[in-house]
Amino acid sequence: MYVIMVMMEVELTDAELEEKRFWAQFEPERRHRQAEQTALWHQMHPDRARALKRSYTQKIKLEVLAHYGNGKLACVKCGFTDIRALSIDHVNGNGAQERKGLGKSGTAFYSHLKTQGYSEGYQTLCMNCQWIKRFENKEHRKN
Repeated sequence: MYVIMVMMEVELTDAELEEKRFWAQFEPERRHRQAEQTALWHQMHPDRARALKRSYTQKIKLEVLAHYGNGKLACVKCGFTDIRALSIDHVNGNGAQERKGLGKSGTAFYSHLKTQGYSEGYQTLCMNCQWIKRFENKEHRKN
């Protein structure tokens, strides 16, 4: 069962504020304890942990590719649908510079795009269309 919480601005009494401050002091300890428990679980269940991470990263990649593929898991130029050859293309051809600046590539880059609200300037292309675009725009040459 899932619980959906709605954030509302509510004025708290002095007693409620004091109670909130009291429990906030334990937050760093709780987070530290939770991180230790998670690390222990990963050590005890390495195969399951890897499978969960793989599943999560694949889900993020599919969501991002579908978003930039105009709602489809397909190349926006030719319609190719094999996920193994689909990737994100920077429309303006500045991908290497941006990834260097962000310090992110691969899965971290897909997660970044999602958490930033799917910024403009990207599209889903197959690797063939990416290489053709790169050649046509002379992006393959170093400046």
